[in-house]
Amino acid sequence: MVEKIGAYRLINNPSWDAERSVRCLGEDCGRRIPEGRHVLCVQDTTEFNYIRKRERLSADDPDLGPLSKEKAGLGFFLHPCLVIDAEDHSPYGFSSVRIWNRSKEKGSKRSRKYQELPLEEKESYRWYETVRQTRQALPENVRKTFIGDRENDIYEVLSRIQAGGDDYLIRSVANRLTEEGKRLEELMESLPVSRVYELEIKGRHGRKARTARMELRFSRVTVHKPVNSKADVPEKLDCYCLSAREQADSVPEGEEPIDWRILTSHEVTTACQALRCVGWYKCRWLIEELFRVQKSKGMGLEDAQLESGSGLKKLAVLSLYSSYRIMLLKSAYDECLEDFQANMLFTEKEIALFTILLRMIYKKSTKSTKLRNPFKERTLPWCGWILARLAGWSGYESAHGRPGHITIRNGLEDFYQKFSLFEFWTDMNLDVYKE
Repeated sequence: MVEKIGAYRLINNPSWDAERSVRCLGEDCGRRIPEGRHVLCVQDTTEFNYIRKRERLSADDPDLGPLSKEKAGLGFFLHPCLVIDAEDHSPYGFSSVRIWNRSKEKGSKRSRKYQELPLEEKESYRWYETVRQTRQALPENVRKTFIGDRENDIYEVLSRIQAGGDDYLIRSVANRLTEEGKRLEELMESLPVSRVYELEIKGRHGRKARTARMELRFSRVTVHKPVNSKADVPEKLDCYCLSAREQADSVPEGEEPIDWRILTSHEVTTACQALRCVGWYKCRWLIEELFRVQKSKGMGLEDAQLESGSGLKKLAVLSLYSSYRIMLLKSAYDECLEDFQANMLFTEKEIALFTILLRMIYKKSTKSTKLRNPFKERTLPWCGWILARLAGWSGYESAHGRPGHITIRNGLEDFYQKFSLFEFWTDMNLDVYKE
């Protein structure tokens, strides 16, 4: 209860704002990255909807506003940039976080002549603002590849990224005109299939899990600047385009095929290079998992009982600290990163509790020799295995798969509940280290 009261006081403290935490996140991320690494900077936007809590919130709250047109909404938007290693996909943290809400009096795009506004005055500027802030936060000798979905397919943004010496992998939505006189879609469809490969598709949002057979095509392209653009950028952009499309006979009835058309500044002249880029683009699912951890199936931020938009925004930013820990533990487990020591995230007293809990887990499964922690002691994957078991994971990957982000999150919550009691016992000089 004391910790809860302290947390509420911190969140409601007017002298502390969300922007200060955002700056700290970027600085921490930059310090974690070794010199000369190649990192993937994955950015995306989510919204936090508090329409069900509107009775607790003021109608005039300046930190809350309307959301998407498709549904009634009251809340704000969060646009983080998650930085991960290009080789082992371990997360370094967040180089940039933008959090904002729309004005209740804001007119329609048509009334504001939205298309004629410069990029800096549009909401979509967040895609380049993230690039700019990431360049400031990360060391200069770190190679950066910015990854985004179809909302990120903005000619001016791609041109600025390339001009600044960084790379991008952006899912293309605009059927741009190319130097060959064809539109991108027509050009890619005219190319021969370079390779057929299999892609494991996870089941979610009503989609069935399946193994998709994908056709891979790629080509160097020169795309033209949109005719209605007044931006001060080159008229043409040289890049590469790759297409990964699911074969029709592998698509279950009633579902849409996987169809990715990706623009990139990375050289793609071989099937191996194309597959590497597809693998990097797949890392977008990590930021989707981040949003899932923050919302109803994880931390439940949209059910928070705070009574101000300012406090809710601070809570959303603070949740990124916890989300980073969860993602690092999950990555360390999946990639068997036994070089990542437990003291990266946990204190010596917390590691001592992990050892005790592991003994308790073993006592409950004395008849099974298989249910043993396979990782080196005092490493992050070793901790991740214990946390998953605390959350109810069986320990059998062959039967139930690897533990997911939500499982790790639930294990952490259980662990810290036990740690509060553990601290009480040790402070009372009780011997909790006995068998």
